[in-house]
Amino acid sequence: MHRYSTLTRSSQQQASTADSDDEEESEDATPAASSSSDGPAAAAAAAAKPQPEKPLRAERLLANLGYGKRQECALMLKRRRVVYADSGKPAKVGEKALAGQLLLDGEPLDPAPPLAILLHKPTGYVVTSPEDENVTDPKIYDLLPYRFGRRRPFLSAIGRLDKETSGLLLLTDDGKLLHSIQSPARGIWKLYTATLAAPLTGKEAAAAVRRFGSGTMQLVGDRSPLLPAGLRMLDDVTAEVAICEGRYHQIRRMFASIGREVVALHRNAIGGLALADCGVAEGAWAFATPQQMAAVLAGPDLQEGIQQQQQQQDEAQLEAAAEKEASQQGAAAGISSGRRRRQGGGMDDAGTLQGVKQQQDDAAWFAAGAEASSSSTPISADQLVGASDDDDEDVELLMDEEQSVRRYRSSSRWQKRRAAIASSLQRRQKQPAE
Repeated sequence: MHRYSTLTRSSQQQASTADSDDEEESEDATPAASSSSDGPAAAAAAAAKPQPEKPLRAERLLANLGYGKRQECALMLKRRRVVYADSGKPAKVGEKALAGQLLLDGEPLDPAPPLAILLHKPTGYVVTSPEDENVTDPKIYDLLPYRFGRRRPFLSAIGRLDKETSGLLLLTDDGKLLHSIQSPARGIWKLYTATLAAPLTGKEAAAAVRRFGSGTMQLVGDRSPLLPAGLRMLDDVTAEVAICEGRYHQIRRMFASIGREVVALHRNAIGGLALADCGVAEGAWAFATPQQMAAVLAGPDLQEGIQQQQQQQDEAQLEAAAEKEASQQGAAAGISSGRRRRQGGGMDDAGTLQGVKQQQDDAAWFAAGAEASSSSTPISADQLVGASDDDDEDVELLMDEEQSVRRYRSSSRWQKRRAAIASSLQRRQKQPAE
């Protein structure tokens, strides 16, 4: 018999719609103490081992299930509110019984431990103890029957969701089950849908996929890097994220590290159990069936999918880099050939003096600038002509030296040069004579 066989209820009881809430994972999970060879399949096999329920005294059984204090439950028995389901005979104080054997006011008792509950948490509720007086916001236990918060062992959440995160949340009073699902070493993946405040596309999206899945991403304030996580962009502002650990506001902080704010976050699945397949409305809860818990523990291993996704992103990046390099090389080759065409073609179009004209013009430009920078007296065209006529008589036909001087002295380059020379002279004048 499956250890969760006691959770099987009638369809009416499983459709119970008492409110329930959930929050984003925000606590570091404790590493598994078992061997690393244990995985989801081993955890599922361990969960399938039968653990027979032990009979308890009726008043203690009722108190453990949260129906009241021991004295209050004893009073219920004395008032014959508790009877045996098969015979209708009133149960007495001190008689031992199982939870499935008794009725309280004509209704079956809640299942005895181990118990698991599915809860569709809406936003605005905090995952914390029902007795936490420091939290004034609504708690998830406000969505559950009051007795659930008084059960012993305590019915606690498996992982946490923050106040503004919605989605699937599991609660259980089985410590081993809680550890099996929550421990990162077990590889139980949680799948989220995140809505971003700004688009994430192109190279930024590809870089985010690689960074999330690298296994080296470290958040501010953490002592160790995150385990590899999966990221898939559904559109520009909607992302699907898979993680197998639950650090404080992990997903929100991961996106914040790449410059994106998460405005909405919803947990879609835990392991192989999807919220959409549970039939639980927002704010409602239901007892988990053995099949549902087996699906959680034997959920898909997303590590291979993450590696494949990273490989695809890397290949796409290499192809993009190769295309960019090829385009740059083509552009550089085009520029070089264009320069060669202009240099060689100028001689054909304008005659043999075209190249000479360009060289002479450049020489006159810089010569005029050097002379104008070192002297405040203007340079005449005759001076430039005299300096250049010795080299080539055709210069007078190709350029106007005086115009070149005026053009240079009106440029910002000449102004900067004059300022630099003036500053240098002032520094030299201030130096003491040797």
